[in-house]
Amino acid sequence: MNYPNLIEIITYHPYHVSTFANYAEVTGELLQEVLKGREELLPEEIHNISKYAGLSMSVLECPKLIMLDIRRYRHRTMINELIEKTRYIQFCQENGSHAADIFMKYDVGYVADLRRSFVDDKATYGQYIGAREYVNQCISFINGEQRKKKVRTVSKRGIS
Repeated sequence: MNYPNLIEIITYHPYHVSTFANYAEVTGELLQEVLKGREELLPEEIHNISKYAGLSMSVLECPKLIMLDIRRYRHRTMINELIEKTRYIQFCQENGSHAADIFMKYDVGYVADLRRSFVDDKATYGQYIGAREYVNQCISFINGEQRKKKVRTVSKRGIS
């Protein structure tokens, strides 16, 4: 069986092939052979990737590459939400976030490439999943930076 969407997701996703192999509970070498079309995944291995990567099994098992269509409202909404999150990251960068600064220097290209591909009607669902993961990871790091750590101090009356 061919897994064109899994190949596409692994290509654009920030996680390495070995992470997806760990999800599937197979070796990295076996997953490489699967991606080359020389081996097949067992249903429980596909289920594990689906579960741990947060993807639908139907996406992973689909024999055709899933493309985004600019004429579909749902696809436009997905891209617009990603762009809005990128604007939020840019706002955080302007307000001194280190994580946002790193994203804007090194990873914003994934969103820009997706947007260009989407306008040209060449964007794949795997490309979207990868860009979305980069954005969501950055927002998680920003949220971690913004949490205030509670530090106990000594007050006049003792430790508070």
